[in-house]
Amino acid sequence: MSGGANNNERFEQIGQSWVKHTFLALEDTVCGTCNTSGCQTGTHLCPGCSDPYVAGLNGDQDQIGSRAWINPFTGSFPSNANDHSGHVHNGVSHRILVETSDLDTTQNPGATYFGEAAYISPHEYTWCQAHPGQCNMFNNVSHRQFSVSGGPTSFNFSPVGNTVRMQPAITVWAGTAQQ
Repeated sequence: MSGGANNNERFEQIGQSWVKHTFLALEDTVCGTCNTSGCQTGTHLCPGCSDPYVAGLNGDQDQIGSRAWINPFTGSFPSNANDHSGHVHNGVSHRILVETSDLDTTQNPGATYFGEAAYISPHEYTWCQAHPGQCNMFNNVSHRQFSVSGGPTSFNFSPVGNTVRMQPAITVWAGTAQQ
């Protein structure tokens, strides 16, 4: 987010990555009360539960597949969505790629940076079809602010504040109220 007198004139997406195809729902309590009653634990993320992983597992290139294969509303995707045959990975394959000029603090003084993640599951869509009055499929995105330092080709990202759960990063932009 940058530009204007208060550095909130525009909100731009400057990078995107592929998606991790998960293999197990951990059913943790980071988000509050985790209700596993009547839920298929491990294969489904139960209501109110979190599924935290470490960065090394989330960034494992063999577990990352193209977002293009996934229906973002139903969560359905083909079984070969993270098939990596036919190509070789380098250090940045499938990872977030950002132009260095977008991170250069001398070119973007006062800019604010956010990371955003979404959790999409076909099980939620199925459950919501059977329980429409109890469902909120729009709460699966969380974001966190980061400060950027370094450059001109190597940058450091430091978290600022806590992760804002169940809200996309666009909600911090004053421009959304004008829409």
